[in-house]
Amino acid sequence: MNKKQATHLYALVYPIIRNKKTAKKIVIDMLRNDQKLGEKELARKAINRAIETVKR
Repeated sequence: MNKKQATHLYALVYPIIRNKKTAKKIVIDMLRNDQKLGEKELARKAINRAIETVKR
């Protein structure tokens, strides 16, 4: 897990969700599950998951 990636993903996800705990959970899940994806793909997946979470 790279601190730079985690910070970047959190900065993208938090404004969408507005919940620190949920945003942190999404970032950790993305970085654990998708180690081989590039930074852009991780960001895209994290944002999509954040949007799905807000819609629920």
